[in-house]
Amino acid sequence: IGYKPWTLADSQEFVKHWTARCRGWIAIFNSHDMVVPLQDFFATERWTTFAPVSCVQMHRNVRMAGDGPANWADHLVVARPKSLKWRALPGAYVGNAFDGGENTFDRSRRAVAGAKPLWLMRNIVRDYTNRGDRVVECFAGGGATGIACSDLVRGCMMAEIDEDTFE
Repeated sequence: IGYKPWTLADSQEFVKHWTARCRGWIAIFNSHDMVVPLQDFFATERWTTFAPVSCVQMHRNVRMAGDGPANWADHLVVARPKSLKWRALPGAYVGNAFDGGENTFDRSRRAVAGAKPLWLMRNIVRDYTNRGDRVVECFAGGGATGIACSDLVRGCMMAEIDEDTFE
């Protein structure tokens, strides 16, 4: 891994930057230890935060490379402007980490360490956006979020720091 994992200060800077620009949802994947500090940081007069959404990937390996949380589930910290009204949303997403589209267990389909499966990103994009919305993905990795956005007719802006992963 050619880059350092994010610290709490990095995540807070991200939140500060995007809450000044965003009119919709902000959703951040994090490890369990970052959930409460991020929720506290979001707590302003303008933003509403929610209980963390668990994203459980069955058959997922625990990440021990130092590039992300070392647990088998991610926790999605979500917030929205208080002025934005929304429908009820799922409290968890559960599925196969290596779903090849047919609930198959196929590790060879994962091109990037820590990549989110397409089924998960489709569900999150579907639940937190509307047709025509734009999604900003700061850690594009293998592009699952961009594919989900394309499939669901959402715009997507993506960035990836690792040149080899980007290619």
